Amino acid sequence: MNISFLCLWAFLSIWVDWLVRSNYGVSIWQNNLGIKAVIKQKGLWQTLLFIGFHMPILEEISFRLWLSFKKYHMIIGFFFLLYIISGLLDTYCESIFRVPFIAVLTGIFWLFMKDISNESMVRFSSKNLNYAKLLSIALFGFMHIANYTPLDVKILFVYPFLIIPQLIAGYYLTKIRLELGFMWSVSIHILNNLLSFMLNIAV
Repeated sequence: MNISFLCLWAFLSIWVDWLVRSNYGVSIWQNNLGIKAVIKQKGLWQTLLFIGFHMPILEEISFRLWLSFKKYHMIIGFFFLLYIISGLLDTYCESIFRVPFIAVLTGIFWLFMKDISNESMVRFSSKNLNYAKLLSIALFGFMHIANYTPLDVKILFVYPFLIIPQLIAGYYLTKIRLELGFMWSVSIHILNNLLSFMLNIAV
């Protein structure tokens, strides 16, 4: 992803933000829940821990840990990815069967993975790493469409533009994870969320 591409997406995001905000009141730069509203509901420190630490760690495990293609990383990442996805489904979010169901699916995934040799995983990763990176970035970005729930079907076409900041962040966090290591991507993600949190409560 070169600078000209980023500039093009930045220009498009600003234009779409103005267009959608002026017509529908939805903005790229703030989700419709609002951090301040969450603080009123849960309190400052609980919100800070959730946004600044809990979510970055959970998201890095779910979307980038498995990029090592180590089997145990993939199994752990699979469990937490299902956990996040199920949490986005409001109907089942509070179900007592949520974690056991995810555990069963993870167990099935483990049965599938356990007989695959490490050499096969190395060959697979060398051929498919670029696809894995794109999948990681896309999953991370499109998950954040949930920030704008309830979704408005009249503006479905603009939601990919609304998550441009998350797609760009996903690109750089993936690059950091692969070049510097998992703990670096976790640390940068935490720092990013803490700065975003402080800016939101300061404005």
